[in-house]
Amino acid sequence: MVPRDPLRILSVECSSAVFEYLSASDVARCEGVSRGWGDFVRRWIVSFGLRLFYQHELDIHALSDPEERLQEYRRQVALRRNLKLGQPSSVRKYESAKSFTVSGKYGVWIKHNEGVFCQDLSPRADGSLHPVRQLDSVDPLASCYLAGHLLTLGANGHLLVRYPLEPRPGQEVRDTLYCLESGRQLWSHDSRFPGYSDDDYAYIPLCVGEKRVYFGTVSSGSRPSRIRAYGLRSGDLLYDAETIAHTATHLGRPDTREYPYGHPLEILKVGKDEVLLAFKPDSKAAEWVATIHLINGADGTLRQGIRIIHAGVPYVALSTNCAEFAIVSHRSHHPIVKIQTFACQNNGEFAASRVDLVDTQTACKAGLLAIDPFADCIVSLVGDRNIPHCAKLVECVDPKVVSSIREQALKAALISPAPFRYLVATDPRQISLPPSSQRARLRRRFPPKAAVNARRMRLRHGHRASLMCNDGDGFDVYTVYLFDFMPKP
Repeated sequence: MVPRDPLRILSVECSSAVFEYLSASDVARCEGVSRGWGDFVRRWIVSFGLRLFYQHELDIHALSDPEERLQEYRRQVALRRNLKLGQPSSVRKYESAKSFTVSGKYGVWIKHNEGVFCQDLSPRADGSLHPVRQLDSVDPLASCYLAGHLLTLGANGHLLVRYPLEPRPGQEVRDTLYCLESGRQLWSHDSRFPGYSDDDYAYIPLCVGEKRVYFGTVSSGSRPSRIRAYGLRSGDLLYDAETIAHTATHLGRPDTREYPYGHPLEILKVGKDEVLLAFKPDSKAAEWVATIHLINGADGTLRQGIRIIHAGVPYVALSTNCAEFAIVSHRSHHPIVKIQTFACQNNGEFAASRVDLVDTQTACKAGLLAIDPFADCIVSLVGDRNIPHCAKLVECVDPKVVSSIREQALKAALISPAPFRYLVATDPRQISLPPSSQRARLRRRFPPKAAVNARRMRLRHGHRASLMCNDGDGFDVYTVYLFDFMPKP
């Protein structure tokens, strides 16, 4: 007796409810059962599935065409598969880099003694990579003196470069905004270098948004801080407002993507405008206490302040659509990581939506472990040779394992308040390199000696991981590996 098709027996509402209990990859497999199943699954993905599984990763409203929604769903399923198996679609290697930053679809770096370079990281239609370009308008000699925090890259492909006007860093510096898409310079301002002026405020670049470019002052003691915004396209001054101490000194190194243990500064999308997120640890507190400052990008006023207790070395992780954020904190050589996730409420304020404790199954330095709490993925360096691995985070249901995590967390004073979830890293897979040619099928092992001098690992935009290694030519000169897990077209 042939079993009857359940989609013919159940109502549309019941069938939809059943699909909500499946994983995104299982739903994708159901599309190939039969023609009738394929039609139902595709309609369900477009109407419900994309929002159910990938609300943090995508701007759902921007995908109006049903075919676009379906293709994006398949891309996200393939991305999760690549992450689970540790199989990036491409691996880029950048040598002799004094600085490296990624945002949006671009990567930008300073090459030692040569200048500033950029690359479009999105694949071409045939799957090949875009060539590397040098910013010819930046003097290579001046770029030799650039520090890492003086490259500020926006997700919209606009790059702010600060460099000295003299062969050696002095009082006068120049801030220049470039559009990487067109290769044109949009505007340029001259200003004072932080730390050389006692009478005037010295502004440092903070971040590049979709509408504005933000600068802030380096403050110390009781001196107030200020924030200044310029129009993205025009370069006109929009406002200069007094605000909270949004970042520590160190000449203001604000880039959470590059400064390993710094003071993160990111841009959130709230409604139709942008909000600056500044995370400042309290060095005077007995506990690991910090304040999250949310600043309105429209006028520089303080929107909200949130006090939290973190676990150690912290950094900010943004959801891919930049609507939510998480504070990931980890004490070096400790296997437990604390993740505090915040979402915007109906009243417009951000509040903790959940707190997770993650057993990473390995004790390593905080800078050599990266977590994306929105994709439930972890990338870390394992063993004496620092071989990069990917692992998936799953909720733990074993009472013994949960008890063990709680015991370790209590010893490290991480449970405050009690977490909502206990996660464990499962099925770690060594990251491998793509085949050497289009004809070859076998993937290659990551070079055993490549990451011995690893300095830090970061996950970026949910589908890229960067590994920065000291290459031996100098303390501040690195070799960078960029793993891209997004499938090729």
